[in-house]
Amino acid sequence: MFFGSKIPTGNPLDRYLIIYSRKSGRRKLRNREGIIRRFFEKHTIPYFFTALDEAHPKPEDLSLSEIRKGFPFNKVLIAGGDGTIRRVVEYLYFHDLLVPISIFPLGSANIYSRVLKMSFFFEINLRRILHPAEKSMSIGIINGRHIFLAAACFGKAAQFSIDAHHCGKHLIGSLSYLITAFKTEFDFQSSRISYRNEKGISESIPSHSVVVFPDESAKGFMPYLPEKLANFYLTFLRNMTPFGLFRILYSAKFRKKEPKEMELRSAEKVILENTFGTMYHLDGDIMEDSPQKFEIETAPKRVTFLI
Repeated sequence: MFFGSKIPTGNPLDRYLIIYSRKSGRRKLRNREGIIRRFFEKHTIPYFFTALDEAHPKPEDLSLSEIRKGFPFNKVLIAGGDGTIRRVVEYLYFHDLLVPISIFPLGSANIYSRVLKMSFFFEINLRRILHPAEKSMSIGIINGRHIFLAAACFGKAAQFSIDAHHCGKHLIGSLSYLITAFKTEFDFQSSRISYRNEKGISESIPSHSVVVFPDESAKGFMPYLPEKLANFYLTFLRNMTPFGLFRILYSAKFRKKEPKEMELRSAEKVILENTFGTMYHLDGDIMEDSPQKFEIETAPKRVTFLI
């Protein structure tokens, strides 16, 4: 823990809890711990430092409620990958510790930094701590115990992210998504997914995926869908191959099976069933629930990010 003896350069009322993941992302991105500490000490910003590592792999291992009793922090900085950020925000939410949050993307995909339109340069993001802007985001809740901020993916959209993980995402980053896009190019298995909202309106969706957003604003950046991601990276390359024409005709034939997208309305609850299994994907995190039924709703609270 550090308390500055000089007048702070930033807001003198800031008291930061720093949660640093020593396991996130590729090795070349992990060596940021000292840089963050020196920045806080240079600008005399009071902080308490704790880390997720082999001995403390989960947020619940850090005793954050006890830390707050001894160091009443009013802001949190999370340095780690998308999975780390989501799990920490989830813990803060369910333990009534939610305060404005700064993030430093150290992962392989860094979805949150793209959603928040943050800089790719670590030093620029660090300097913004002194005079940050605020962005409020809705929180989606699944089965009363997991949260998501960007999107919850079920079916093929989830399997796509799981396959990218198995392709070595932690080693090769976004390239794993490109490889997975090639592998899933002609895989359009479809099913009928049951959907019901709290008003009792039901329908059966012919789709290979369902993607649920916390609200309409979260749809601004959506990197999960296999066909969209493949189009983003590969439109020119794959259409110039001998299989390009066949791919276009094949995609057109099965266009009716594109992923179903929906956003939660205020205080709405939706129920999904028959979603291709128990695996699903939340903001960079692979999850599993049983039985195969998902109740999804908008949380009464929102999270504030400092960017």
